[in-house]
Amino acid sequence: MKLITKFFITVLTVLTSFSSGFAQVQRLEQAPDAPKYKYNGQDGYYYNVDSPVNKPTIRDPKTGFYLGVGMAGSLQDTTTKVNMSPVSTTTEQQDPLSWGTFGKVGYILPGRMLDLPNSPNLFFEIDGSYTHDFNISDANNIRMSTIQLAPLVGMSVPCFQNRFRAYFGAGPSFNLAELKTGSTLQGIPWNMNGTDKLAVGVLGKVGGEYFITDTVSLFGEYAMSFYPSFKYGASTAVNSGNIRVDEYFNNQFRLGIGFHF
Repeated sequence: MKLITKFFITVLTVLTSFSSGFAQVQRLEQAPDAPKYKYNGQDGYYYNVDSPVNKPTIRDPKTGFYLGVGMAGSLQDTTTKVNMSPVSTTTEQQDPLSWGTFGKVGYILPGRMLDLPNSPNLFFEIDGSYTHDFNISDANNIRMSTIQLAPLVGMSVPCFQNRFRAYFGAGPSFNLAELKTGSTLQGIPWNMNGTDKLAVGVLGKVGGEYFITDTVSLFGEYAMSFYPSFKYGASTAVNSGNIRVDEYFNNQFRLGIGFHF
């Protein structure tokens, strides 16, 4: 009888201790001061955000949704082939710096890829840009404007206590190119049979972002895209032919402002 009594007393003691500990954990998790403590990914400790000593160095990791807009300077490198009897020319040309605009919207995944301080985060992004009216063949007075859209995947690396973010990404790119020509080709009147063409290529970029505040940033990036070929139909009064734009490289140097949510 004494043995049974001791057994029940032991069981009740264990259950009471467990329930007390569980209730204490619940109270800790629901404590009203809990939101005042933020995790510092640089050293792995929690700090009180109201502390005058620690507050200037505590910055939340930059994750979640963001968008950016800005201006881009573009250097174009193209090979343009005109096949129109009796005219047949090939022009390899690097156009001087031309200007355009760009924008991007994306999402940085919260979880770090290596679960270590300063380890990268994965991000997904839609990148779009417009480059206005640049020459691809001075000899034949041919110009082009492009709109490109690229879904990207990349890595974001936090630096300097999350005040700076380095990143790089790549993905497929879709380019809608509008060709503009004069009314004559080496003195022969001609017409374009459609001026807009869609090409599929690739885009890669690398950049850096400095945070003025926790949500507003300034950034600079370099983006390079490549498209194998565009082909446009053309004709004169007696002949038909085509204009091919091959090996089109677009090198963009970008500056912009970003917003994180």
